[in-house]
Amino acid sequence: MASKAFLLSLAALPLAKTETVLGIYVFSRHGDRTPKILAPTNLTSLGAEQVYTSGGWYRDQYVASDSASPILALSRDTAALGQLTVTAPVDNVLQNSAQAFLQGLYPPAGSVTTQELRNETEVTAPLNGYQYIPVNAVESAASSSNSEDSPWLQGGSGCDNAVVSSNNYLSSTEYKTAYADSLDFYQSLLPVINSTFEADAANFKNAYSIYDYVNVATIHNQTIPSSDLLTNETLLRLKVLANEHEWGLAYNSSDEIRAIAGATLAGQIVEALNDTIAGKGKQPVHIQFGAYAVFSSFFGLAQLPALSDDFTGVVDYAASMAFELVTNASVTDDGYPST
Repeated sequence: MASKAFLLSLAALPLAKTETVLGIYVFSRHGDRTPKILAPTNLTSLGAEQVYTSGGWYRDQYVASDSASPILALSRDTAALGQLTVTAPVDNVLQNSAQAFLQGLYPPAGSVTTQELRNETEVTAPLNGYQYIPVNAVESAASSSNSEDSPWLQGGSGCDNAVVSSNNYLSSTEYKTAYADSLDFYQSLLPVINSTFEADAANFKNAYSIYDYVNVATIHNQTIPSSDLLTNETLLRLKVLANEHEWGLAYNSSDEIRAIAGATLAGQIVEALNDTIAGKGKQPVHIQFGAYAVFSSFFGLAQLPALSDDFTGVVDYAASMAFELVTNASVTDDGYPST
């Protein structure tokens, strides 16, 4: 994706004056991390800052008392744990990203958390009122466990048919053509990557792993072997090839089982927002962290590439998309719309 913090959100459109937000579902990618090829991966300080900033954006949009589109009856300064569901697979990068995001969404509350005990002693929570919001580790998340340690996300989907479908891409004419056309390009980069990739691995089969490795190096490394080879044109081609490779694995319009991750997410969104309605807003905020391939699968199923080719690219670190549940009925914090 071209943007650094892509947000696919109805929040990008101004609400009509008569509309009220009743709930949201947010799906987010993790922040900057160490490369997959050097697993186990870890969230970096930059990555934590990225998702923290994203959480702050959502606070300004939906949570704060002066937010642009305040969610009906949501606790503003101190998190009411019953109002939120936060999930991520068993993966340290995704779990830690969710925690950092939540600190932007509900930052330390300071004196608001101060309690007076029976003996008249006043106690404030540690770290200036740090708010402990649990992130539930679930097996039913749209992303698989330890997905950030896996160079091939579909392999952990748990769906044999989806794996077979993705393998079909690896034997397709499109894949074979891209492999042949890019082989010399990847081989020319061996002076940059040969400390990690052997010559027989420098090819389109490892398009994302190679791009990811080089991308992390260009962000964090003070020195890079043969860095003169990494021109802007070269870096762009690495990204374009990685996008092509990952899109081919994530979605195919004639074989939509390949997009099982996106279908799973879509079902979770509908179920969660239906629960918000059924519970009359008792749990209006739903947040899930997951892998980039889920975005791609979902974008394909939603036919978003028809709007822009950007939707066929790997989303950036800390990218997120949000879905709003809104009503145009007249409501107050003490009431809930009947329709």
